[in-house]
Amino acid sequence: MEPPNPDLLADDLKAALSGFGAAADHAFRPYLETLEAQEPPPIFHYTRDESLKGILITGTFRLTDAFQLNDPTELTHGLNLLDKILTEAAMNGPPEFGTFRDQMKRFVDAGGVRATADYFVGSFSLLGDDLSQWRSYADDGRGFALEFDAGPLERAFTEPPGGAFNTATFPVSYDEAEISKLYRELAKLAAPLISLPHTRRMTREELRTYFFDLETRFALAALHRNVFFKHPAYGAEREYRFLQIHQAFVGEPVQTEVRKRGEEIVRFRTVNWLSEAPEALRAVVVGPASVGLPGPRLHAREWLDAVGLQHVPIRDSALPYRAFDTSCQNSEMTTPDSG
Repeated sequence: MEPPNPDLLADDLKAALSGFGAAADHAFRPYLETLEAQEPPPIFHYTRDESLKGILITGTFRLTDAFQLNDPTELTHGLNLLDKILTEAAMNGPPEFGTFRDQMKRFVDAGGVRATADYFVGSFSLLGDDLSQWRSYADDGRGFALEFDAGPLERAFTEPPGGAFNTATFPVSYDEAEISKLYRELAKLAAPLISLPHTRRMTREELRTYFFDLETRFALAALHRNVFFKHPAYGAEREYRFLQIHQAFVGEPVQTEVRKRGEEIVRFRTVNWLSEAPEALRAVVVGPASVGLPGPRLHAREWLDAVGLQHVPIRDSALPYRAFDTSCQNSEMTTPDSG
């Protein structure tokens, strides 16, 4: 989505739009500081046999395009909440609020939100040896879980030499009241700018340019908040997220790789954890459905030894669990996006 020419706008309008962007960032800062004050916890990544080999041998894990994650409500849930809040503001405010809400809906439907920035996400869990995670992301308990110390892994991720991305690591929130509060705060900051064009004469092209800029800044701020939250239905996963953000129209185009997932081509980036923070890997856990079988443990040991991680222990899941017999059923297990 190509932006219109910002030079069409008067200097005071440019300053007002820039000020909104700065104010939106400043308003979100206290929430981010609360997350940053927390001690990095142990985190876990559940995966299949073949994915474990890839994570160890290549020394990388994947960050998937946030718009292509397995969870279909990953971003739409937050945007739906935002639409409700803008609708409330339109009902209680001047007529231009309703117009802005309709413009934002068209902006979202036309792909404007996706065009504001690239978001890449790597997913871990705060839960170790969790049955639902084994079932969903580790081949129904036949796979593995990698236990990482989040501290060194985060430092390697958030302090890359010459990194062009904004990065963050944080526990995902499932609190609808909190994200709604942040959205209402954002809508309140935008209110003066929504009404500003009605106080002066502007050409149609100036109006189009002005509102494109405002909608882009508003969408970017909303999406930045959105990626810190998920639908409450996924709260049991206790996700811990690694995030890269690259704002559109700024700097060089994002370099990505692609893979197939069914008929879909999925974009991803990789993080080289092994070269930057090999000490982050604490253990490899054998899934409950593979405990007692020699093959999985031997494979894991072979791959660890191959990359110089002989000291990393392999331990068994403590859960009593027998995997579902897929030979008798026609089913497809869910695979994780990252790793």
